[in-house]
Amino acid sequence: MGSPIYEENRGSAETRHRVVLSGFWRLETEVTVGMWRTFAEATNYKTGPGYEGKGGWGFNASTGKFEYGRQYTWENPGFEQTDDCPVTQIDWAGAVAFGAWLADESGLPIRLPTEAEWEYACRAGTTTPYYFGKDAEELHRYGNVADASAKEYFSDWSSTIAGADGYVFTAPVKSFKPNAWGLYDMCGNVWEWRLDRYDKDYGANLNVVLRNPYVAPEGSLRVLRGGSWSYSAKCCRSAYRYNGDRPDRNCTYGFRIALGFLP
Repeated sequence: MGSPIYEENRGSAETRHRVVLSGFWRLETEVTVGMWRTFAEATNYKTGPGYEGKGGWGFNASTGKFEYGRQYTWENPGFEQTDDCPVTQIDWAGAVAFGAWLADESGLPIRLPTEAEWEYACRAGTTTPYYFGKDAEELHRYGNVADASAKEYFSDWSSTIAGADGYVFTAPVKSFKPNAWGLYDMCGNVWEWRLDRYDKDYGANLNVVLRNPYVAPEGSLRVLRGGSWSYSAKCCRSAYRYNGDRPDRNCTYGFRIALGFLP
């Protein structure tokens, strides 16, 4: 895990280290709006305006700006979505609840992936900055990121790639090439919640091989990985680490589930 010291745009919290993992499976796509709707209707799970007195960060098309408001929910992130788009505006607890519900329904050990599992699945055996290679300009073929399509709408964005993926906001899952293991949107589209608490010193002890590492979720910060439709190429690198507060809801945050017992 992590990045070599010579990797361009490398972050300070990406110490390269060895990890050994037991087997697990990953959903090939991010959880979609349609999947979430099935869960929300089956469980009467509340994430709408007024729930807990909060909303989320969404996009106001009339002002062209991002803002926080109670009107922004998974049904209304501020832009149009189809049932095949990744669901957004889901906080960490909601992502955990979805996995727990599906585990109860199926009798299978379904949950959020750990951070180590996410990076292993994202890389699909590669060691390059991106699972398709080194050239960030190729991102528009593999994921929905800040690019020329977004630049046409957000003219003040400066950190965009030259290629155009055809989407300003979220794209339907499977719109781009998968990685070598058949997983889609492992870079871009939406940030994905991880089960772990965020630890900036994760993997810092280079003399220890971490076996099925999992940072127990005490405190409020949780790991987010993968980048999103509104973030630059450097944030979509396989080693890039990000975090969010557990109650955060955002039109760039989503999640993906895993199948496997937590070691």
